[in-house]
Amino acid sequence: MLKFVLSLVLGIIVGRLGYSLFCYSFDVSFLENFLIDLLLIIVGCMIVLNEHILRFKSYSKVALKSIISAIVGSLIIAYPSSILLNIPFNVSLSIVAGFGWYSFTGPFLSRAISLEAGTLGLLTNLIRELITMLTSPFIGKKFG
Repeated sequence: MLKFVLSLVLGIIVGRLGYSLFCYSFDVSFLENFLIDLLLIIVGCMIVLNEHILRFKSYSKVALKSIISAIVGSLIIAYPSSILLNIPFNVSLSIVAGFGWYSFTGPFLSRAISLEAGTLGLLTNLIRELITMLTSPFIGKKFG
């Protein structure tokens, strides 16, 4: 426990010092964009090279139906969600287009639209991911 607290405090101190040293002399937004692009490339490469994904490709018709139904269902639910939550349709569409990628959707929407949209995007996609993790074993057993 002491190691955890010490590493947390040390991380905060190093982060604050690093921010104060480099923030004023370095374009942080360029670095953020570069790191997000790098993250997208790495995640894409990891998905392509994953052996489970390669096995998933052999179920092409089932996989394609599953992916299309997830996309269509998400996009359809955007309209009633915008009415229910009293938010603009384009914001609701942006939130559901995160497709469960909460670590990217929240920060991206916070920057592109507003802090509220980013928070809603993070929570929506986090809850979607949790529900998927909890229900997929049962759905897999039922539908194969």
